[in-house]
Amino acid sequence: MTYPIVTKLLAAPHVKAVRAQTMLGDSYVFVVFEDGTDLYWARSRVLEYMQQIEGGLPANVHPVIGPDATGAGWVYEYVLVDRTHQRSLAELRSIQDWYLRYQLETVPGVAEVATIGGFVKQYQVNVDPNKLRAYDIPLSTVIEKVRASTNEVGGRVLEMGGAEYMIRGLGYLRSLSDLETVPVATKNGTAVKIRDLGTVAFGPDIREGVAEWQGEGETVAGIVVMRDGMNALNVINGVKKKLLETKSSLPPGVEVVSSYDRSGLIHASIETLQHDLLEEAIIVSVVIIIFLFHFRSALIPILTLPIAVLASFIRCTTSTSARTSCRSADLRSPSVFLWMRPSSWSRTVIGSSPSISPKNQFPSPRGDEFCWTRRSKSVRQSFSHCSSSSCPFCLFSCWKPRKAGCSAR
Repeated sequence: MTYPIVTKLLAAPHVKAVRAQTMLGDSYVFVVFEDGTDLYWARSRVLEYMQQIEGGLPANVHPVIGPDATGAGWVYEYVLVDRTHQRSLAELRSIQDWYLRYQLETVPGVAEVATIGGFVKQYQVNVDPNKLRAYDIPLSTVIEKVRASTNEVGGRVLEMGGAEYMIRGLGYLRSLSDLETVPVATKNGTAVKIRDLGTVAFGPDIREGVAEWQGEGETVAGIVVMRDGMNALNVINGVKKKLLETKSSLPPGVEVVSSYDRSGLIHASIETLQHDLLEEAIIVSVVIIIFLFHFRSALIPILTLPIAVLASFIRCTTSTSARTSCRSADLRSPSVFLWMRPSSWSRTVIGSSPSISPKNQFPSPRGDEFCWTRRSKSVRQSFSHCSSSSCPFCLFSCWKPRKAGCSAR
């Protein structure tokens, strides 16, 4: 089934590669676009080509495009815990699939809420082959009648006494007894129902994974996937707020417990960044003040370090490809700063070198003045402050030697 899809998508514009992975019951097709391609433009191209392919696919095969999220969109995970131990995994799964999931998908920035664990409850009809042979009813007829039984249809209107009455057929199954009374065929003027051909009971669907919580046994979990380009911290706060709102409507004894929360990592990264910036600024400033005895020189690291960090985000907000790289590394991760660090960041140490070599002097636009530092083991020359307005380093620390006759101290 993946071959016609892959061969068709290879012709899509700006596509670099198309990869397919097939397994029992599932097939995945990954379309890799060129860097800088808008995500929603790419999704619309894929949907456009999928419409052309749909007619050539086998019956009952309906490809579905994945959520508009990235690999770093897994921002929050929770589990449903039954403190009373009176509810089955199927009931917890129903609460997650039919109530909690829809509530969380209304939070801005949430692309998908995936479910793990539990059992998907099914109405299962166990047909007796001997009874089918006795009534001469094929199995395909039973399947067709069961599929057609749970549906609602609308008719036209019936006019009586100058009023119109709308006709509507209610056919949704609500209990096992409703399914048992579904007619399948007629034999000798008598309706043959589902209960005449077998038994009807609730049962689980075949599952492909389980969720376990802290050694207490199996449970049902949900994964909140963030939409591409959204702020992870805002999305997590919105999810927590929605969970608090839905807490009162959950069955007694059922609680939602957080199992993964990226907001802790985000706050820890911000705190680490603030602590390191403050620590570096203090250490470098103290060293400069001790060796140069000049407070204004300490403003260089104090101002340059945070400015360089803030400047590293400029490309993230102006370039599409850079935004993708920043989001994939998480903007609040320290690694992004290493990648984004400007090449001029090394100039934050201007004026702090202990060497007296002339090549470490930084000339100013005026030839008779220059910015430098000079230290020796026994002599520290006295310097006077440079008042030149054209010197690029005068804002922080620009010095020139005193005229002849100055005393060395």
